[in-house]
Amino acid sequence: MVKLIDLPALDKLAQWEERLSPYLKHVEILAEIPLEQEDLQDILIQTKYLCNTSCIILALAGVETNTINEFVITTRLFQEKFPSVFVVFLSHFAAHTESRNFWATLAEQLWGDKRTGRFYQSETHWGKLFLEIVKAHPNLKNYEAVERGKTRQYVMPIRLHGGIPAHSLPDFFEYILLPSVEKAPYDGMDDQEALITLLEKKTTRQLVDDVVQYFFDHTGEFGLRFFSKCRHMARLAKTNQPLPPAKELGLRPYVVQSFESFQERQVTPAVRRRRPRLLFDPYTPAFRIFLPAQPLSLEQAGTRYDARLIDMEAGTVLAEQTHLRPRRQGSDWFLEEVEWQLEEPLSRVEIVLSPHGVESPLNSYSLRILPPEESPPLLAFRYQNRQQARLSPSLPAGEMWLFYPADCELRIEGTEKLLEELHPFAPPWQDWQAHAWDLSQVRSARLLRAGQDICAPIAVSRPLEPGLSTPNLPPHLRVLDETPLYDAAPQVILPLRSPADPAKELRDWRLRLEAHSTAALQGIWEASADELPYLIENNEARLALTPWLGESPVGKYSLTVSRLGRSVAELPFRVCAGLRVEGLEPYYLPTEQGAQPVTFTLHLPSNAHLQAEDESEVISSADGRFTICVPAEASQTDLRLEVPATPQPIRIPLRVALPRMRWTLALKRETAIEWTSVPISLPLAQLMQADLASYHPRLRVELPLTAEATLEVKLHLTAPECKAPLQTRPADSSGKSSFAFDLAAFFDTLRAESNKSVFEFHLELRDVSRNLNLSLPVLRLTRELDIHICHFQACAGNTWRLHWYEPDPLRYRRLRLWSLWQPWADPIEIPLPDEACQSDSVPDNGWWMHEVPETFGLPPSAYRGQFVIVSPYDKSHIPSFPPEQAIDIKMNEPKERLQQIQSELKTATPARSFALHFERMCIYHHSLRDEQSKQAEIQWCLSHWQSASLIHLEAIVRWLRQYDSKENYHAFLIHLFRETTLKRLREERHPAEFVRRLLSSIVDLNTISPESARYVLALANEPAVILQALWLLFQSSSKESCQAFWESLEQGQFSEADAVALLKNHAEFARHLLREAPVSSLRSRLLRELSRYLDLPEYVVKTGYYILCDVGWGKLIEIFDSEPMDYFFCEQQKPVLVVEPLHWQGQRVQIDLKNQRIALSEKRNAYRCACNRFIALRGKENERMWQEHLSFCGSSSAAITPIPPTYTLSNPPRYQAVQPTNPLDTRFGG
Repeated sequence: MVKLIDLPALDKLAQWEERLSPYLKHVEILAEIPLEQEDLQDILIQTKYLCNTSCIILALAGVETNTINEFVITTRLFQEKFPSVFVVFLSHFAAHTESRNFWATLAEQLWGDKRTGRFYQSETHWGKLFLEIVKAHPNLKNYEAVERGKTRQYVMPIRLHGGIPAHSLPDFFEYILLPSVEKAPYDGMDDQEALITLLEKKTTRQLVDDVVQYFFDHTGEFGLRFFSKCRHMARLAKTNQPLPPAKELGLRPYVVQSFESFQERQVTPAVRRRRPRLLFDPYTPAFRIFLPAQPLSLEQAGTRYDARLIDMEAGTVLAEQTHLRPRRQGSDWFLEEVEWQLEEPLSRVEIVLSPHGVESPLNSYSLRILPPEESPPLLAFRYQNRQQARLSPSLPAGEMWLFYPADCELRIEGTEKLLEELHPFAPPWQDWQAHAWDLSQVRSARLLRAGQDICAPIAVSRPLEPGLSTPNLPPHLRVLDETPLYDAAPQVILPLRSPADPAKELRDWRLRLEAHSTAALQGIWEASADELPYLIENNEARLALTPWLGESPVGKYSLTVSRLGRSVAELPFRVCAGLRVEGLEPYYLPTEQGAQPVTFTLHLPSNAHLQAEDESEVISSADGRFTICVPAEASQTDLRLEVPATPQPIRIPLRVALPRMRWTLALKRETAIEWTSVPISLPLAQLMQADLASYHPRLRVELPLTAEATLEVKLHLTAPECKAPLQTRPADSSGKSSFAFDLAAFFDTLRAESNKSVFEFHLELRDVSRNLNLSLPVLRLTRELDIHICHFQACAGNTWRLHWYEPDPLRYRRLRLWSLWQPWADPIEIPLPDEACQSDSVPDNGWWMHEVPETFGLPPSAYRGQFVIVSPYDKSHIPSFPPEQAIDIKMNEPKERLQQIQSELKTATPARSFALHFERMCIYHHSLRDEQSKQAEIQWCLSHWQSASLIHLEAIVRWLRQYDSKENYHAFLIHLFRETTLKRLREERHPAEFVRRLLSSIVDLNTISPESARYVLALANEPAVILQALWLLFQSSSKESCQAFWESLEQGQFSEADAVALLKNHAEFARHLLREAPVSSLRSRLLRELSRYLDLPEYVVKTGYYILCDVGWGKLIEIFDSEPMDYFFCEQQKPVLVVEPLHWQGQRVQIDLKNQRIALSEKRNAYRCACNRFIALRGKENERMWQEHLSFCGSSSAAITPIPPTYTLSNPPRYQAVQPTNPLDTRFGG
């Protein structure tokens, strides 16, 4: 037995043994144990110290050392005291070792020589000791038989246990695994060919972590099987279906877990931001699933959408939200965010977003909720925002809610701090518990059941990922696509592994900043991190971007951060220097009268413009101050910031979310959460029909108050006519800022009060510390009216008296009327008194009457009517058209009205004459059923359309579409979209809803002039209208059409993404448009995106295309500039091309376009044809090939001359997307 003394090296190894030994009971291969290179280096330093100083240690401890050396003592120490450190050290060292002579490399690190014999002595046989320790742990894979009897019988098990460490798996996924299933030609190769080809690729050698190369170099068939299983996993992931358990895939859980985390990170930030997120509400308890705003193309934005939440195990729809309407912000379209609440723990859900009434989804996402069986049963959520923090495979440090089984104990190693404890939970959450911890100073966490670990320890580490500094702007101010917004150039934050020498470490990092089209300062900047000014704080380097962006940047930029040649993060951001918010309160509570309007101020650059894209009002001043007034019913406002710039203005779509108190009503389990800050109106029957056996309806309230506030919260059921509440209840569950009320507790009272027509739920809030005491309505319930008979009676003074039959009169009634003879008139709503008089024209009980006030000015006409109940505090929203069950009401005889019209026509103005003829047409249709007379009126209106006001012209088009032939409808529709009509629409002041309604008719047009299309694009906000205007524009390839397209795009009438989505379906117009346009950054961006869908070899050349050059026809294999490229712009860029000639197998040609040089890889003498388009070897085996080529080009064999392997290009290359029919025919297009 070795006797230990107190020594730092031994203390450190003892700490490592304590940290690593629990893992050996749960992992199968040692590569699963998270160990960074810095950790490995630390263990190597301690081992080297022992190997060279053991005798001194033992002498100090009083041990005889004459017959023993340092290495024997070190081996005994590992065997007796540090066995876990020993096997983990060897396996991870093997994973990072390039040399095939493992023991020689290890000896060189420990002693500075390559003598390997010391590792094979009986007392120091490290290979045998490794196998002994592994066999002592039954769960560890025993690879002893893999190379038994061979020279590598000990090294191979060590290498296999080294595997590919978790921190190197992302490189394997990105550069080897995913290309093998996503890119040609690798996706068509078998496993072995794909692996070998990808490992030999230049980009793989440059960008993939060496440990990945070493693993496949040294593991043979085992490595190939591992690749095959991973490839199967990647192919399954492409189907967007949940991955099977790791055991079914034949892979270790850490590989599958790392792959799922990699998939989350490897997508672009824009794609990542639109994926669903899992949040935890610990006080309810419940999971929340938040689907962020989904970007839509212009084409996609023309319809409404349904969002469904599906339990993937049961295959059932948990919740559905229908008729989601797209919203426009700037030139982009989005579908508003959707939120669901899961009130029971589930394994996995799927979120499906599809056009309404269409089965095929627009997007579908699978989201894992509870961990799979083979993973640690632990979920982590950030304490501040409750968003999930994934284990990948370590747990991030910081303040976290930890959610784990109720029968488990969480044992934390390090300095922890318990913030909150919530347990036990009520069913169906009784099997889980949640605690909030500060893990900032924690090394690892262990889950134990009955004192035994149930999984491997979970490492806790600070994420070593680059990022941007936190914006100074209020969190309520953001961009809808969630790109970070700054009021000055942000700082880049880089984690430091060794703060002692930051400059050396920063040289490993490289930054590349690229300006988006919407940026004032255009360009691309690149540098290593140590070349920028920086500060060191808390083991982080904070780098300034001001040397590149200056002090007043405006626009959108994308920052790519690389380390040691590998891209680590893409960090897009928007910046508007000088942007400042004033007057925005931390939160807004309603008053007793309800929510109030909100006013705040935005400070912008002096030349900026700001406009509201909703009902908010923007008041500007000369010094760049803009005052925004948001209506009381709005919980947010969308603004469009525009800063003049060249070649196009910079537009930043802003959203200001007002921190109002909000609430939502859940009528069934897992319903979509629709937050509101105004009272919810609902038919009483809809609430009372709830299935209480499965779910109790709940009202949930969230208040944006600080944690220190102590509130008394109650919910009162009231009726407007009653002074005292009908019933009062406290909250059934509450947290720091949220409350829930079970509405089923009020059902008995609602049933008992059958004589009341309107109920209101009032929320009472009391906070003595804040002098807060208010009561506000949050939910209103109304009964259905039973009124189906009514008529009007003419009275003196051109007034009317309404009579109706209602056996059981209710309160708060209104009558809505829609005119049949004058369809351009807006519908009206007449309030009826609660205490109406009994009818004097019908003596029966149940008949009532009301004098209609003169202010309504009801013209005698034919109407359709509907009786409704509207709460006294509700704003009434009347639909444009009457419902099917509306009542027919006649207030005048049609023939009498026709006589009045005939008389009035004698003195009417042209505009009034059009309106009268229009009314006469409606009378003939609705009341007299006189088709011939109706058609005569239509023809009169058609010949006098220029006299019509826009209101009447739009109304007649809408009416004809509903009630007449397509021919008449289209005849008027053409006039509606003439240039003169649209010019009037722009110059006259009309409500936004009228403009929207008029322009919406364009979807039925087949042609308009380019000038009319330009007017439409300038006026339109609806996607279907913009889409149709562009489509009509594309029908002509005229110069005017192209000019209208570029102007509308530059003015932000539609986005670049929308332009691409449309142009890809109009290839001829796209080519004409690009051919006529000068070279610009905008044109280049369109080309780049269009080339994803169209082959445009005359502009964008991609790998896999075919090139005709001095050598002849060849296939483009690789493109290089400062780094590998998948494509290049042949008009602007001059990279180096690697080409495989189609007629010369094994030859590779390198073409340097910048220096106009061509080089042959095969140095044997080559010969060039006089046509300067063909190079090949001579000889009998090539004679027939030469003869065939000469028959095409027309040159003689006497003109064939030898050339050196490197020479100057004779002709510019030509490119095409399809393979040439005959590679020996070098006439372009042959």
